[in-house]
Amino acid sequence: SIYTGFLGSEEQISVVREFIERFGNSPDETGKAPIILVDPVMGDDGVLYSTYTKALADGMRELSTHAEVLTPNLTEACFLTDTPYLDTAKMSEAEAENYVVSLLEKLSHICHGKIVVTGIGLAGGIVANAGRDEDGHIFWVKRMCQDISYPGTGDIFASVLLGALLQGND
Repeated sequence: SIYTGFLGSEEQISVVREFIERFGNSPDETGKAPIILVDPVMGDDGVLYSTYTKALADGMRELSTHAEVLTPNLTEACFLTDTPYLDTAKMSEAEAENYVVSLLEKLSHICHGKIVVTGIGLAGGIVANAGRDEDGHIFWVKRMCQDISYPGTGDIFASVLLGALLQGND
């Protein structure tokens, strides 16, 4: 597999893109090409990280076109698709789901593989992940949100997801 996370400069994005272009279609000894997962770590809570520029965001959007699996959080999904960020926890469940499904559709024009939008706050203290597979099927995983935050949980999520995909799960 090829797995990208936080990239802090246009040069890093360019190096990773060149690596994917060079090795992304190279089959291993079993004849399988690597799974390419892009976790576009760019921001949280509707705001880009202070180190992120428009050029970096544009570079991450372009890099995301190479992904077979894309795992943005809600903020990143909005920036990748030029969609205004809305606080889904303040919406009805139907409004939040429609908003996220619209984001998934827009993201499918960037990434033609699997997409999972993480960290979607819903009313009633629910947090969700929503996904779209290559065939356009939408799925949701919803759980009660724990009243605590840990940096790096998105990294762990993407790592576990990639591990499951490498084990043959879909």
